[in-house]
Amino acid sequence: MAIDFGNDGGGSSLPWVRHMIEENVWIVNDPEGLDDVRLKSDAGELTNPILIDIAKIQLGWLKISGGRDFIPWPGNDPKAISRPTETQMSFGEEKPAYGRAFQVMVYSEKNFVSDDGRQLAPLRIWSSMSAGHKIFMEKLYAAAEASPNFGSKVPVVSVKKAVFTKEYGGPTKVHEFEILDWMDAPDSLAQAEFPNSGNAASATQPVTQAQPQANDPSPAADSVASGDFSGGMSSQVI
Repeated sequence: MAIDFGNDGGGSSLPWVRHMIEENVWIVNDPEGLDDVRLKSDAGELTNPILIDIAKIQLGWLKISGGRDFIPWPGNDPKAISRPTETQMSFGEEKPAYGRAFQVMVYSEKNFVSDDGRQLAPLRIWSSMSAGHKIFMEKLYAAAEASPNFGSKVPVVSVKKAVFTKEYGGPTKVHEFEILDWMDAPDSLAQAEFPNSGNAASATQPVTQAQPQANDPSPAADSVASGDFSGGMSSQVI
């Protein structure tokens, strides 16, 4: 019988996708490969549209160093849970280990492909505490919430280039985007649960309003999101 050291509870059991702000590239993990996969992108854009289940986004405290840990805020209320007191050294300074962040489920069969052409897991979790990503999520939520399909269908999002800006108080990159359509969630996305969903009673319910991140300027409503909200786009493009 194989030995089993168990699990300390850190990290995510779901495949993940990340956007690296400084390099402006996307990477995904490949359990069958030795290395993470860098997706094809010139300026932070995704080649194909992607489903982002923005109505079920979770906000909370995220720690990356020493093992990923996400503590969701009940009801996405930033005042519901105080920031954990754990600290870590960063560039010679002691700073909080946990930052304000989000985690959201995404789905794409066309984008998540290995370098050798293998289809990778289409359902993935995207989490980040980066200012540019939080601004993108605030804008996407505001645009999606204005649609009558919000909460019953999932937006088909064209994630475009990530543009450098200092508009929100500091240098970062924020993705431009367009909501192309709305679709019923594939079964795997509809049934997906966050790894720590037991920690928050509201994890699977659409939030009533995405809370702006404290100390982060709240961006104006997005002006680039548009499109036909009829829900008629074929899943072949996702």
